[in-house]
Amino acid sequence: MNILVLGGTQFVGRHIVQGILDAGHSVTIFSRGQTNTSLFPGVPRLMGDRNDDLTAIEEAVKTQAAAGKSFDACVDVSAYTRNHVLRSLKAVGSHVSRYLLISSISVYKAPVEPFFSESSPVEELENRDADLSNETYGGLKVVCEREVESALGDRGVMFRLGLVNGPYDHTDRATYWAVRAHRGGEIFVPAGASTPIQIIDPRDIGNAAVHALENELFGPINIVNSPTTWSEFLAVGSAMGGSTDGYLFADDQEWVESQLESIPEPDDGNERPMGPLPMFLPARYGWSFWQADNKRSLDTGISYRPIDTTVEETLTWRLEEGSPLKAGLAPNQERELIDRWQKTTRRPA
Repeated sequence: MNILVLGGTQFVGRHIVQGILDAGHSVTIFSRGQTNTSLFPGVPRLMGDRNDDLTAIEEAVKTQAAAGKSFDACVDVSAYTRNHVLRSLKAVGSHVSRYLLISSISVYKAPVEPFFSESSPVEELENRDADLSNETYGGLKVVCEREVESALGDRGVMFRLGLVNGPYDHTDRATYWAVRAHRGGEIFVPAGASTPIQIIDPRDIGNAAVHALENELFGPINIVNSPTTWSEFLAVGSAMGGSTDGYLFADDQEWVESQLESIPEPDDGNERPMGPLPMFLPARYGWSFWQADNKRSLDTGISYRPIDTTVEETLTWRLEEGSPLKAGLAPNQERELIDRWQKTTRRPA
């Protein structure tokens, strides 16, 4: 297959491109040329900004058509708004037999029931052209999905991703916890030991993308590994580090949420744009959000590597990479939360 990837140089996109190449297919990347420009030196690149300039895609489609060729499929990694999808569908949608949209489990309407499926209720926006924000992200992904469905029917497939964690993760959301467990000491955990946690390895997304295109899958599919628990997840990092003084499981979502409003500023000088407690879910969501049903994906032949493998290999990469974490608690913040929890009567006996 000859596959066009819209956005293929950041995190999820680079693993999708690698999966396509590993499977023996050809790929062309469309991007702004601002991220990881040295990646995939032999892969053709089209330059442009999907917000307002898809000329490079349109010209590539015309050039291929003149030579009796075409893109067989498009993988849309970077669509977040209705305008994004409408523009890309106009440029390439009618010229491909398959269109894979990368979506998110954030499409589901909170709170969700444990093991919610592709047929569960989704977020509905009154304004389909709303500005992108944390509040509209899920609803806008629903809008994107529906535009693909409306335009392409069974030629469209939507991957609803869980929280992605793997090598080259630029967010550090799940990675922080593996690094923190590896470092050892007394660890503040904003959940119970048996509280569910759920991730998806981007390398599995890449393999799943190839599988979906080769087998003409269609419709929405939850792409996420089966849940594990916080204690099991942290244990991988602890085992690789060799020691820990123990986990302090603060199993009270409302209490933890209230404390985040008043914890001190980090004392180590490192900015953490992804926040102090990644993977923590406010009480209004419940922990069921980390319990998405992945049965449809498994039934279609998509597979997932063991979560321990993902954590181990991601931690190994992150320790070698070595830059300051973009998420998580600074030491003074963690100490403050531990002290507060130990003083409250809400802590478990």
